[in-house]
Amino acid sequence: MASKDVTNASADPAALGLVAFGLTTVLLSLINAGVLPKGGEPVVIPLALAFGGLMQIFAGAFEFRLANTFGMTAFLSYGAFWWWFALLLLFSGNHLIDISAAGPTVGAALLLWGVLTLYLWVSTFRLPVIHLNDSKSALGSRMRRVRIASASHVADAKQSSSVSAVTPERYRAGRGARATPRSAASPGSPSRCRPGRRRT
Repeated sequence: MASKDVTNASADPAALGLVAFGLTTVLLSLINAGVLPKGGEPVVIPLALAFGGLMQIFAGAFEFRLANTFGMTAFLSYGAFWWWFALLLLFSGNHLIDISAAGPTVGAALLLWGVLTLYLWVSTFRLPVIHLNDSKSALGSRMRRVRIASASHVADAKQSSSVSAVTPERYRAGRGARATPRSAASPGSPSRCRPGRRRT
């Protein structure tokens, strides 16, 4: 039987990370823009912890397993950002920390996150070229494995169909062709005698 190359397929974690980041960002932006009331910030806190932060950290960890440096850096960084933002609102709102005298520190922290975003945006200029070449080679090797597996499946199917397609008529015909005819000579005929001995 032909050997089969089995490849374990894995999902792309970027979809989860982008959805988690986008949904949480849109909700907070609606509150900051005044579309939603300012009192809706407590709704953002658990969403930022459970979805915006945690899911992006999971996505970054999965990107690490796929050897995607950009995806790992982006998702882990923004996942940590949402945890920082949610914990900042949570601790300051419950008076666990006092940021009344922080002054422009919070603004400087947000500015640093903007610098990180700019850095990641610049690094995406060459990202599609790299991923396009990798995707082409990966797609070509996967298509070759699929063709090999399909050919082996077809060969196995042909072999099994040829074995199972023996009808009773074909079986009797083949058995009759393989049967050897019995000799019509009598036990005392010369053909049954040993060579070199004369009949009496």
